[in-house]
Amino acid sequence: MGPVPLGSNLIRSGQRAPPRSRTPPEQWEPEEIQIIELIRIGQRRKQIAAALEISIATVDRRLGIIRGRLGATTYAAMVEVAIRQGLI
Repeated sequence: MGPVPLGSNLIRSGQRAPPRSRTPPEQWEPEEIQIIELIRIGQRRKQIAAALEISIATVDRRLGIIRGRLGATTYAAMVEVAIRQGLI
């Protein structure tokens, strides 16, 4: 295995370490909690936007914030961390 880039989540076994939550859910905005709840029940971006009466762009912006709060770089990693932490 080659050099590990700075900031990488790679660990010696070659597997990715699970991202860690950076901000506890108690400190999240109410809309972020609502989005996670809607993801939990299987809603997609367009459905979330309609349910919360916000634009898809706002949903995307909030998803980016949620990913950052969970220390995840992708949507899939965000969902994985949220499941591990019992948010979903």
